[in-house]
Amino acid sequence: MKHKINKIKIAKGKDHNRAVVRKLVLNFLKHGKIETTLKKAKVLKSTIDSYVSKAKKNTNASYNLLLSKLADKKAVKFLTERVAQKFKDRVGGYVTLKRIGYRKGDSSLIVRLQWVEPIVKSVSKPASKTKDKVAKADKTKPKPKASRSDKTKQKQSEVLEK
Repeated sequence: MKHKINKIKIAKGKDHNRAVVRKLVLNFLKHGKIETTLKKAKVLKSTIDSYVSKAKKNTNASYNLLLSKLADKKAVKFLTERVAQKFKDRVGGYVTLKRIGYRKGDSSLIVRLQWVEPIVKSVSKPASKTKDKVAKADKTKPKPKASRSDKTKQKQSEVLEK
């Protein structure tokens, strides 16, 4: 029996707790920051720190472990390639907590969780491809139609002449 080990529980039940933490981690990796309650942020901070430490090892075992925990290949690839390279010289403390304020509904403390150093998410696309897409979009746009057809204009002119 493990004495004096307290785990912060977010949700009711082990499966629900895991699912909530997984979703929080995936959203954090996707957006680079997240605003949540203090209790969830503390769990998320320790989880992300351990995942980044695993990603820095850059072995098949660590990759498979991250894949089993996150179940998202893009997120694991992002962790191993971008985040691990950014924090290769840092020992720990990859994420910071900043207190924002209290939520109106239940007065719980809201915290922003973000990377210590900014991480570039994706490489920008070459300008030539975007210009081609804009040119194609201009060509495919339908020309605006006249408000009335020629026949109705003719009929109106005939009525006015009589």
